[in-house]
Amino acid sequence: MEENINEIVSGEVATNSQNINVLYYRPKLTHRIFANLVDILIFVFVFLSCFLGVREIIRNAPTYKNKANQLTQMRLDSGLYEYDDDNVLRDIVSVLNYDKGQTAKSRMTRSKKAIDTFVSYAKSVATNENYEEIVKDYREYRLKDDMVHNNIKMFVIDENNEVIENPDLFESVESVSSQIYTEYYKKAYQPYIDNHLQAYLVVAVPNYKSIITYQTNMLLWVNIFAVYCFTGLIVYLLPTLILRRGRMTVGKAIYGIGLVDANCLSPSLPRSLARFAIFYFAILILSLFTFGLPIIISFSLMVFSKNKQGFPDYMLRLTEVDSRRTKIYLSFQEVELEKTTPYKKPVDFKTRNYD
Repeated sequence: MEENINEIVSGEVATNSQNINVLYYRPKLTHRIFANLVDILIFVFVFLSCFLGVREIIRNAPTYKNKANQLTQMRLDSGLYEYDDDNVLRDIVSVLNYDKGQTAKSRMTRSKKAIDTFVSYAKSVATNENYEEIVKDYREYRLKDDMVHNNIKMFVIDENNEVIENPDLFESVESVSSQIYTEYYKKAYQPYIDNHLQAYLVVAVPNYKSIITYQTNMLLWVNIFAVYCFTGLIVYLLPTLILRRGRMTVGKAIYGIGLVDANCLSPSLPRSLARFAIFYFAILILSLFTFGLPIIISFSLMVFSKNKQGFPDYMLRLTEVDSRRTKIYLSFQEVELEKTTPYKKPVDFKTRNYD
């Protein structure tokens, strides 16, 4: 079948004795896309495997375990966390909401007890200023104008100037009281725990925030950054050091796609490292903060530019070629040696696009 030549880019290898022309074929666009997809799948697999492994290593480190135990004890002492039926430490609201065995009265009673426990805990560990702020906030929260049920205030002030639940709301039959318990829990106590006390737990309890920050940095940022760098070295750099002829990744090797430089030879190590750095530490990382714009630009260049080069290849004057149809040479000496082989026919060093 006759081949359709869409584009030719001329080039030649200049050896010590003469210029030698070599013919390269540009790989199909679909092959280039599939090769990149293979590399992406390998990257995702290696990244997730390493991420989970490193996370377990971090969690079992003595310093991390010590801080995790401190955090657990703080949460238990605060009254805002409990162990559920599966022995998993959860916030008290989640425990009460997902425990189907809880009655409306028990939800109200336990949530109120959690608040009182936290206020007492804050008195023992927080500064006087923070403790007074919590007490004042809790008082004002219960006395808000919208804290009513059927136009009756849900909280009143007793003879000791303490805020208490309005006794008038509980002077009814049991069915009505059940509704009242639910109203107190869902309208008063649950929102206050979620929207107020969880914030006070972070800002008022000493060392709580620093431990959370330490865990976040270790499990997220340190882990992700370390695994990201390691995965890139394994997936995108190491194969190019092994498959020097064309500097191929695994995906590119599967589809027979290699790289040649402006001299129509396999790229040198410095140029290959520069390509990796531009692609992995510039394009990919910047894409995370710019909605993928660098990747879109690079892919558009690969599809629509004259020489079908992605951004790193354009910057470094590299071209992807079909390594199955024409051998990629490592050096001028290899070209000169091969031209002396009698059964090798002369080659023309041009790059053709066969899509």
